[in-house]
Amino acid sequence: MKGRAATVEAKRQVIDRIFSAWTKAPQLRLGQLLVNANQATPMGNDCFYTEDERLARLTEEFVERFNQ
Repeated sequence: MKGRAATVEAKRQVIDRIFSAWTKAPQLRLGQLLVNANQATPMGNDCFYTEDERLARLTEEFVERFNQ
């Protein structure tokens, strides 16, 4: 999958990745997790413009840094 999750399977993969990352940082609320993960994008913390695959990747990377 690249970019936007267009199929049900691709959407499930994105949600599963975000859920998995969230369970590794349970002290964060979901909104905190997504906004903070998206900070590195040109649009700042506005998840509206971030493609699904990128948001999942950014979330995983943020949690990895958060837990160090």
